[in-house]
Amino acid sequence: MDTAVLNLQAMIRIVWQPIAETTSRQVRGAEALARNIHDIAIPNFSNHAIALQCLAQAVEEAQQLQRLGLFTSVNIEPWMVNDLVQLIGEPSGIMLELTERDPMDCPDIFRDLQVRGYQFVIDDWPQGHSPEHLKALASGGLVKISQEHFRASTQAILSRDVSSMHALNMRVVVEGVETDEQWSHAAEAGAEFVQGFHPSLGLPMPLMEFETRFCS
Repeated sequence: MDTAVLNLQAMIRIVWQPIAETTSRQVRGAEALARNIHDIAIPNFSNHAIALQCLAQAVEEAQQLQRLGLFTSVNIEPWMVNDLVQLIGEPSGIMLELTERDPMDCPDIFRDLQVRGYQFVIDDWPQGHSPEHLKALASGGLVKISQEHFRASTQAILSRDVSSMHALNMRVVVEGVETDEQWSHAAEAGAEFVQGFHPSLGLPMPLMEFETRFCS
């Protein structure tokens, strides 16, 4: 095995970013994120073995949070799609968050996975996502409206976007919520959830800290 993979625990850790319901302001879910030893986000993995090891760790922790009643999402790269059943196992309620860095070259595979019960999260919409991309992953999943689009949108535009997602049977998470005013903006538009560095949510944190703060 690659030495880099063997040293994964020393280099990378999984942290969890809370996702709160807009109306009740209660934490209902969390997204797994990879951080290096300097607590800096890792944008992607050139080493596929390390990426897969991180995915396995995130799935294991996600299952623990699900047992506590939260929904969870883990990030996947499009190149993983052909091996998802082997990597994740049978659908267990963990949502698969598709990165926007690469094009979707195999929409039929994603549709087949949805038929089997897998649910997807579209990250950073609308950056990098065509209408066809959205429709291929629609039906019961989540769409995350990017921080940039959220902050640049008027209330009318944001409400229109949220309504269009609801028409595709997708729930909406607004990213980049850091103030009460932004929270209200997301809620008034009809988004179900918010995610961001709001004081009541804090920064992404390790599993044990997350459980202590939100699940006790």
